[in-house]
Amino acid sequence: MPQGILLVIAKIFKNITCNNPMSFIEKTKKWLDNRYNLILVVIILFALFLRLKYFDINHLSLWWDEATYLATGRYWAFGETLWAVEAARPPFFMLLIALFYKLGLGEIGIRFFTVVIPSLFIVFFTYLLGKEFYNEKVGLIAALLASVSWMFLFNISRVHSDLLAVVFGLGAIYFFWKGYVTPEKNNTFYLILMGLFLGLGYLTRLSNLLVLGIIGFYLIITEQHKFLKRNGLWYALIALVLISLPYMIWGHFHYGSYIPWAAQYGAGAGDAVARPLAWNVFTVTEMYLVPAMWPWLGKLASIKHDFILYALFFVGLLVTLRFLLGIDVIIKNKDKNLNADLMTCLIVLITFMFFVVIQRDLGDPRWQMFAASGMFLIIGRGVIWLYDYFKKYSKAGTIILLFILLFIGSISQITQNDSLLKGKMTGEAGIKSAAEWIKQNSEKGDWILSNNIHAEMTYWADRPTRGFGRDEEDTLKVIEEIKPVFLVTTSYFNSLDWTYELPSKHTDLLTPVAAFDIYGKPLVSAEQNPTIVVYRVNI
Repeated sequence: MPQGILLVIAKIFKNITCNNPMSFIEKTKKWLDNRYNLILVVIILFALFLRLKYFDINHLSLWWDEATYLATGRYWAFGETLWAVEAARPPFFMLLIALFYKLGLGEIGIRFFTVVIPSLFIVFFTYLLGKEFYNEKVGLIAALLASVSWMFLFNISRVHSDLLAVVFGLGAIYFFWKGYVTPEKNNTFYLILMGLFLGLGYLTRLSNLLVLGIIGFYLIITEQHKFLKRNGLWYALIALVLISLPYMIWGHFHYGSYIPWAAQYGAGAGDAVARPLAWNVFTVTEMYLVPAMWPWLGKLASIKHDFILYALFFVGLLVTLRFLLGIDVIIKNKDKNLNADLMTCLIVLITFMFFVVIQRDLGDPRWQMFAASGMFLIIGRGVIWLYDYFKKYSKAGTIILLFILLFIGSISQITQNDSLLKGKMTGEAGIKSAAEWIKQNSEKGDWILSNNIHAEMTYWADRPTRGFGRDEEDTLKVIEEIKPVFLVTTSYFNSLDWTYELPSKHTDLLTPVAAFDIYGKPLVSAEQNPTIVVYRVNI
């Protein structure tokens, strides 16, 4: 290590250890003297409490995507039990999982660092955007909603790349705003951070390319072509390219393309174009903001759903859309407040319109998760507008009323999440039980044949798993070729009828050795319905 770097490190260490030891405590105390900062800390601590309560609730149930990420990360860490990840999945999230495996963390630790921590950063960046766009009050309201959002809470129980991708996307927009729109000085450093976050977002989830679209549309609307002359943006582009370069090289060697996802997504582009525009994507706002009413209040009010946040969203939307009345001012880039409204709307609109026009499919509502923080900023705008309008009649009364509305809306979000997660706690427990049985009764490298659940079985059994052949005859050839130790049939997901009939047609080849019900319990009575059956392959 160069001597100069050692001297710098030594100087930093000296400053930390030799300066007044109370300085950090005093600075922290002074920072917390600001009531907005204190409220932010309370919100983040509350968000952490909720996440610690729920993040491992689904340890008996694993989805295909989760199993893919975990199995691939484990393979990259230790080189055992290969799972061939699809080309459309960028590598960064799986690299993180591999790193944590190498550090000795188990599944619970990996879930905490790859899902819970990013979820807290979503709350923090949502606050920062609200503060920078508008003020601390809007930021705190939006952060509160991000902390209790059932969509965010539900997904902290799943090892998905979505939450980390949202962090990088929000961070990129925040650094863009700080470095380009409202810099105290020409701050190239923030713009380079924007490029890094854009690159990491792209390496985490392909949908983060939409953040480029959001920033791009903002620049075109507010500056037309003039932004091309800003050197800071070119530095950001260089940072984006440099951090994306290893992914491109990896894609070239592993999939034969510098853009490995292009072939897979391109194959479905023709089908998407043939479908009508998916305007139902906009129903995501209702899905996110209209949870089931918490039981006692729902019974009291004789209604089943809580529309409070939904109503506040439309109030905020009317306020935020005021930028349309001053679009000429925005084009001339003369009103930063209107620019904030434009950016907030673009976060929601660009996200939705991609799925309306390009994807043409609503798909899983979590795919539009990036729009959530924008929606919470809009609600914050609506709440503050209501406060400013009604405080002249009664300031205290207005505060109390708005607090009650946000409280009910927040509790409804938490209740919705609680109900959804507890309903899925044992959703795939039988798969885990069967996989653990197989692991105990087989050796490393033994093949498993399954009519579905390939990724889940690969991860939990730690044995290579593949599907049946094209038909019965082809499956028998596969058995002869790879000589699997066990064959598995399951009704967790629908497969072709012949896959379930195969064992009864070949009783000499396939002997049932274990069966489990939906709760993961071994079959010991006729009252139990088998959802997964394990057959020993007699070859």
